[in-house]
Amino acid sequence: SLRIDTVISRLININRDKAKDMIKNKLVTVNYNILTKYDYILKEGDIFSIKRLGKYKYIGIIKNTKKDNYIIRIDKYV
Repeated sequence: SLRIDTVISRLININRDKAKDMIKNKLVTVNYNILTKYDYILKEGDIFSIKRLGKYKYIGIIKNTKKDNYIIRIDKYV
């Protein structure tokens, strides 16, 4: 899924409930705006940051797997 809570949970290795809590606590921004909805769907070129953990850019879907999951590319700003 391209939902922001799912992507964050896989990116920093936490469960989705903790990712939702981070969004509720206003620790996540998307395109420099504080995110309020945990079901936001990422679009190509979106820049999101997680306070104290980094800034990332969603590039896009690379391919679909046989089980219909996505392999996506996310770049981290250094």
